[in-house]
Formats: sequence, C-alpha cells, structure tokens
Amino acid sequence: MIRAIVLLLIFSTSVIIEARDKHIVFIAGHHTLQNGEHEFSAGVHFLAKQINRSGLSVKASVVDGYWPEDEKELLEADAMIIYSDGLGNHVINNNFDTVNMWIKDGKGVGFLHTACKVPKGKKSQMMTSWTGGFYEQYFSTDPEWLLNASPNQAHEISKGVGKINLRDKWLFNIRFKPKMKGVQSILEGIPDDLARSGKHTSHRSKIESVFERKGEKETLMWVYEGEDQGRSFVFTGGHYHDTWKSKSVTRLVLNAALWSVGMKVPDKGFPVEKFSDLEMAENMSRDRSEFIWQEERSILMKSKLLFSSKVITDKTAGKSVMIDVDVKGYRELILLVLDGGDGIRRDHAVWAYPVLTGVENELQVSLTELEWEQGLTGWRQIHLNRGLDGHDLKLNGREVQGIAAHSVSVIRYKIPEGMIRFQTTAGQADSRNGGSLQFQVYAR
Repeated sequence: MIRAIVLLLIFSTSVIIEARDKHIVFIAGHHTLQNGEHEFSAGVHFLAKQINRSGLSVKASVVDGYWPEDEKELLEADAMIIYSDGLGNHVINNNFDTVNMWIKDGKGVGFLHTACKVPKGKKSQMMTSWTGGFYEQYFSTDPEWLLNASPNQAHEISKGVGKINLRDKWLFNIRFKPKMKGVQSILEGIPDDLARSGKHTSHRSKIESVFERKGEKETLMWVYEGEDQGRSFVFTGGHYHDTWKSKSVTRLVLNAALWSVGMKVPDKGFPVEKFSDLEMAENMSRDRSEFIWQEERSILMKSKLLFSSKVITDKTAGKSVMIDVDVKGYRELILLVLDGGDGIRRDHAVWAYPVLTGVENELQVSLTELEWEQGLTGWRQIHLNRGLDGHDLKLNGREVQGIAAHSVSVIRYKIPEGMIRFQTTAGQADSRNGGSLQFQVYAR
C-alpha cells in the first residue's frame, strides 16, 4: 500500500512537471551601432512577444541590457537565448561560469548573431563545449552579403521554413570542433567573392582561410547536442532589425527555441503572427544625435561657448583634458559631448569630479548632486558615478566620481546662486576603447 502511494506521488509530480509551461529567457545586450543595427532589445522583445502570443505551452521573458542581479527567474527557466555584441562587450562576460553550470544542468541555450563571438582561451573553450563552435576573431568573418538558401529539412527546426533570400551580415568561417563532431548544420549559404575579400568586414583585412574557400558553402546556423548537457543552437544573422521581418527567419529561430527546451516543433513550424511596422519599431533605439540637435540647437545657438577641447582618444595623454571656466553671471551650464568626426561608436565619455565653486572656494557643489534640466545621450542613459557598462566609473585606470555619457550628449544644469567657476576633468572612460570625443562647455 505504501509503495503504491509513493508511486502515485511520483507519477503525480511528474505529471505536474510535464504540464508546466516551458520558460525561455531572452537576454539582450547593449545597443552599440546606429539605428536599425544591433537592435538587441527590440529583437528579443519581438521574439518574446511572438512566443507569448503563440498559444503554445511556453512563455518568454526578457532581461534587457544587463545580467540580472536577481538570478532567480533566470535560473528557474528552461532555456536562455542571448542576443548581444561579443568579445569585450558580451552581455554574459562576467557570467560564463553560471551559463556553463546552466547548460551542464541540461538546460537549453541559444546565441544570436555576434553573441557567438568570444575571445580565445577559457571562454572559447566553454562556448565550444556548449555549441560545438565559436566566432574566432581574425579567423571568422562578418561581411554583409545576400543569402539565397533553404534550411536543412532533415531537422525538425526547419519545419514550415521556406527559402531564405535575405541580405544581412552573416557570420561564417566559424571555428568548429574537429570534423564538426556533434554539430548539425541547419542553414548554409555561399558567400560572394566580395564577402570573402575582407574589404567590408569589422577587421578590414583578408583572411586566407576565408578567401581560399571561394564558391564553397558556409554554415550560418547550427544545432549541437553534447553529452550530459542541454540542447544549443547558434544563428549568425540578425545584424539588421529588418532581418526579423522575414517570416522564414523568425520561424526558424523560434522553432530552434522550442527545440532547445525539448518541445516538439509543430508540423507547420512556429505559428508566427502577422506584425505591423509599428510593432517592429517597438523598443528600437532612437537616432539620438538627430534628436539632440533638433531639440537643443536653438538653445546652444543662444549660449556662449566657454571651452572646446581638441579630439580626445585613448592615445591622448591621460585620455582626458582639464577644464576650468568662469561662469560668473550665468544662469545655466551646458555640457556637450561630440563625436570626434568618426561617428558615435565607442564614444564613452566621463566628466570626472564636475564641480561648481563659489567666491574664494568657500562653497563647492558637485554636479552629481544636482538634478539636470535636460539630459540626452547618444546611447543608453546618463549615469552618475558608474560607467555606461554598469561597473565602476574609471578614467585612465583610476576609479573616479562623476558623470558618464555617450556622444552625442547634452546635459543642462541651472547654476546655483553664487557659483563663479566650473571645473572638471573630461575624457574617454575606460569602459570602452577606440572612440574619439570632443568636449564643449556652454553657458547662458
């Protein structure tokens, strides 16, 4: 009798577990390029919405921009799908060990576009153990080219997916395990000669192993089932947000999401809903530089330029410039960060120890203690006393207090009564290298 009760309890519990909706967590990296490119947040919100509207026994949630401090929901999910920049800006950079435990615990994982880019060493070894391969810098390549291909119909995640004819930045020449052991190629295409030339890639150089394979097929999406771990997949397209307008691409990736949690893919594939341009635009980045100039130009034109720096890069001494200007008699202070003439990418700026000083240094007020009247930045949000990456705010290797922004940015403050000088050290924050910035201070 006792044995029968125990068996009944075990059976009942298993039924409950089986009946529970599967849960997929999407993790989005930061937006780093111009509007329409690397729209990680908009992309995962779009895919999650498709899942939550599908009527299938699966739900989706989104973690936007950062690894969550509270990992409870994350750890209770059945699959994690990551859409992010790679290498130094990877959204899971400090949490590879957690993801490793996750997939070794039998949970699914997916990587979209540049999320498969990781540095050689421990992280590439982990990625290879999870997925069977990774994007290796200066071996793999990332040009834009037109794909015209059909997915591998032998695998269930190709159900309902027709021919894909799409121009995107398709990553290829992936560093796979020897003989691609355990890897099953899902989507393959033949890059054109220009794509293999290296002229239009992030590394801007010819890679012999890429160039020599002219006319051959390349794997652009694959699945992997390693021993004693969960299912995984990698999709290397998705540079442009318009990629998700392709119903075939969206269905293929969502089929893979279902497969990653052990669900059976419907015979006709994932039921992708019709979507409007307005829905596609939800959660997209704004062209912030245009917005700033439209809203703030008239104010700047009526203001007095007190200081303008030379272009600051990571090669500038101290990566910064000292600023000390007279603001006596002015009511408003305006801090402006411009790009250095090469676009806004990588332009992480810091106004370190920004202080307004009264007569004979009797009174000092830090701008970090004041509320700004207007604060607009070219990427993410203005941060106080922490970097744009969410970590300590650093300048030239030293932790500092101050304001983190991104070109093009404008921050306007009312000047408290009695303040006569403004002082700060402005420079390129350590959270990102390779940018170029120009700092200006106005008053009116």
